[in-house]
Amino acid sequence: MSLADLYTEEFDNLYSLLDLLLSLPPTSVPCESTFSHLKLLKTHRRLRLRQDTLNSLMMIKLSTPDVTDYDPSAAVDKWLVRFDGFM
Repeated sequence: MSLADLYTEEFDNLYSLLDLLLSLPPTSVPCESTFSHLKLLKTHRRLRLRQDTLNSLMMIKLSTPDVTDYDPSAAVDKWLVRFDGFM
């Protein structure tokens, strides 16, 4: 039996508050980083980007690994196998 199970009924509000506080990020760095990426994507040359295009670009930027961490070996191997007979 855990400590939370013992005192959940007695200190329900306190337990809920503590659960909420522990779920909040300690800093605003992820939010600031997202706005920095958005600023890099939406430049003066790209002011006419539609909202859905901008959303898609942001999802790609935020959910993919950095270029320096990417290992293209698997993709190159698949490409070589697929186009082996064309050369």
